[in-house]
Amino acid sequence: MARGFPACAALALLLLPGCATIYDLDRRGPDARYVSERPRDEVAQCIASGMARLGRVDSDRGEGATRLILRTQNGYPAALVTVRTTPRGSNVSVRQTINYSLGETVRRCL
Repeated sequence: MARGFPACAALALLLLPGCATIYDLDRRGPDARYVSERPRDEVAQCIASGMARLGRVDSDRGEGATRLILRTQNGYPAALVTVRTTPRGSNVSVRQTINYSLGETVRRCL
């Protein structure tokens, strides 16, 4: 049983990126930031449409910001995109697991 432990621990570490929580993604800070002159709702809708091609997207619209959560097939968050209103348009912060890359999707919507 002691021999199997290192293998199990290594497997658990490999699976962790796919099992991140929204809190985990939010806490570690953005992987990328973008600025747009377009309004927040327009940018968020465009990004959500692009993210929907990758999986289920949950949207949470609050005062001053919209959060988009891309979910894996298991329901775990794979990416968190926050679009905030600014005086000159909007700011976009992207937090993602290593299995997902949203840079191209976001840049198309700026």
